[in-house]
Amino acid sequence: MCVLHCFPSSFLCLTEILEGPVWVPKSKRVTLTDFLAAQQQSETQTVTDEALDAANTKVNRLKWMLEHTMGAQGDFERRRVELQSRQATTSNEEKEVADEAVLASYLSSVQEGGVLREYLLHGSLAFVAHQTLFVHGGIIDGTADSSLSALGRVPDEPTRRFDSVSEWVDSLNTWYRREVQAWLQQPTWNADHTSRGGNELLKYVLPDYSGSVVMGRHLLSSGMPTPLPAEIARLLTESGIRRVIVGHTPHGNCPTVIKQPQVSGSDDGDDVIEAFQDVIMCDTSYSDPRASGNRGGAASEVVVEPSGHVHVNGVLEDGRHIAYDIPGDEWVGRTLRDGTMVKARLADEASEEERQYLVFRVDNGYSYTYHYRTLTQLLEIGAQD
Repeated sequence: MCVLHCFPSSFLCLTEILEGPVWVPKSKRVTLTDFLAAQQQSETQTVTDEALDAANTKVNRLKWMLEHTMGAQGDFERRRVELQSRQATTSNEEKEVADEAVLASYLSSVQEGGVLREYLLHGSLAFVAHQTLFVHGGIIDGTADSSLSALGRVPDEPTRRFDSVSEWVDSLNTWYRREVQAWLQQPTWNADHTSRGGNELLKYVLPDYSGSVVMGRHLLSSGMPTPLPAEIARLLTESGIRRVIVGHTPHGNCPTVIKQPQVSGSDDGDDVIEAFQDVIMCDTSYSDPRASGNRGGAASEVVVEPSGHVHVNGVLEDGRHIAYDIPGDEWVGRTLRDGTMVKARLADEASEEERQYLVFRVDNGYSYTYHYRTLTQLLEIGAQD
């Protein structure tokens, strides 16, 4: 990480090169030097400058990056297993895959024709289809002021106002592609470490970046969902957007729907036609923290029809099935008066009154509590809206 300090009065610029990810608190940050030193201490009792220099290899740098800058703990070994599996498929024998081969697979992925490079070239930061806006993380940051929303913000056009969501999406993706091309042309720092291609895009995905569709979160600090500010919902409605679908932030054992409170659209009390309806959070990568890999047997699909209607089907970690339509089901996505929220409708055969729902509550950001409730019980508890 490079931090540039400039002093206009003396026209002096000093570049401070920091080791480690700046988004990790300094007390928890593991620098490359720390990582290499710990590695040497596990192999020998003494750590010398010469030993650190010898250990400062591309393989060890990659291991450090995955473990301590990308949140990808264990991925180096998982890639080794993947390469072994591919090798066995093509040659009917499973040879040991060396560290250098794992490194080569990562390097080749960003070279011309590489899978990650192709993904970046064909990717987008935002996408609109079937009255739905798709983004990686979200368009708000919890309860932050709506003026800080990612909606309508493009990094190199901070004062521009867009006439529609589609126009904003096009501009945001155009900026993204310029940044990717800049990275391809200059992937490394210049001589004085003041610039490199695509650096603004790298900043855009940092946790402290305000107004990023990658780092947006539709959650309170407790971990419970929060609807959009009314002004943001209005702007989406005016552009014909009925819902936002996001990932990035893991949230329980199946998709989380956040119903948007509806407002009167006219003096006679008629509801707004085709008003913005909901946000759907689809990251379930911690659906079963007790299982190996944190997912267990839970899996869900979210199908968006051209009409804008959504079908959700899946299986929970305990084997029970869920199935419901949006906006067909009137309970999924609503907050109840006891502070819990309705997460899904079960696919179990039952009478209308006894049909079952999964409700949940999150405390301290990560602690989930689940209960099954019948429709009769939901009616007794009541919804907040």
